[in-house]
Amino acid sequence: MNIKSEKIRNTMLMVTLICVTIALMGDMVIIPVAGNIFEEYANANMAVLNFILSGPALIGAFSGLIAGKLMQYLSKKKLLLVSFAIFSVGAIFGYTVHDANYMAAMRVLVGIGMGMVSVIAMAIIADVFVDEDKRSSMVGVYNGGMAAVGAALGWISGFVATLGWTTVFYIYLVAIPILVMIIFFIPADKVTVTGAVDQTQAGSGNDQINWLSLMALCGAFLIFNIIYCIVYYKISMIVSEKAIGDVAFVGTLSALGTIGSFIACMFFGKYYAVLKRATPILAYVLMALCFCLLYFSANPAIASVACTLLGATYGVGISYYFMHCTMIVPESQIPISISFTSFAMSIGSFLSVYVAAFIQGFMGVETITEIMPILIGILLIGAVLSAILTIKEKKAAKL
Repeated sequence: MNIKSEKIRNTMLMVTLICVTIALMGDMVIIPVAGNIFEEYANANMAVLNFILSGPALIGAFSGLIAGKLMQYLSKKKLLLVSFAIFSVGAIFGYTVHDANYMAAMRVLVGIGMGMVSVIAMAIIADVFVDEDKRSSMVGVYNGGMAAVGAALGWISGFVATLGWTTVFYIYLVAIPILVMIIFFIPADKVTVTGAVDQTQAGSGNDQINWLSLMALCGAFLIFNIIYCIVYYKISMIVSEKAIGDVAFVGTLSALGTIGSFIACMFFGKYYAVLKRATPILAYVLMALCFCLLYFSANPAIASVACTLLGATYGVGISYYFMHCTMIVPESQIPISISFTSFAMSIGSFLSVYVAAFIQGFMGVETITEIMPILIGILLIGAVLSAILTIKEKKAAKL
């Protein structure tokens, strides 16, 4: 295959994978009409209504782990097609029956597809782009594209919802042509691992995961997500506590965060090539700075800058952890590594609101702003630990 045709093939591959992130960002369609859903099903069980909103994230955490194992036995292309089809069914038919329990059941399908697609798409990138610098660039492009897809879905949903809140489900019909794109533009792959191979090579150590390194990475990513998502989910409360704006301003801050994430992801390959293992130090320090700006200032302009940089910080972090998890395990174990990293991300996001409530209770305070010094302290500790580990790895590499 010549260079030109390979470039076209890889371009279409990345376009398809970015389109597939509608499964990961699909909740952006639901969030603008969350109030309508609660009003429509006012007599339904509150636990069911809460599950309709946040349940897919929890389901996706576990389906992602399953996907990591399945990729050891089945083609990634076929798994991506099946998992995206599961998402499509749950999303498109989410309101076919006027019943809260039915909608919750459809959201289970959305969660299954969401978690599996997240892991499989990243594993395909790791398969196709073997070179570390090229892979880091494509991971950044993928995450940047995902941020753009999320922003587009939120904007389109807000507009379509003016025609009637149930009409937002028609947005999911875009999944049908994306299924066709998967068939044509995702390369066929062979199962090279492990059910038979690993069993016969057990004990060789060549394909063994260093679980200590992987669990340490997942633990760091879990904490990173918890800290970030506390502000991400609670930004409207911070705005209210600071008296710096209304609901429209909160929407603006969310949009600025998405823009910041997009830019940071698109340039990830550039600064990762320079920083390598030191990349999370940048993320931790920058996030701590943003929290300081939100804590000490009650200026809308400064809050806008802080939220833009916060989005950029998350773009740095999510790109780094998903990139680095593919570099610390044997190639045959990359799907498993990605699945555990994805699990850490999902669980961190899910736990964030509960951690915030715990810290508030521990400190005896009622506002999110008042717990920020604790969050800043955790971030600075993370930066110091990352610096120590970076220095330690550099010294080990010279031996």
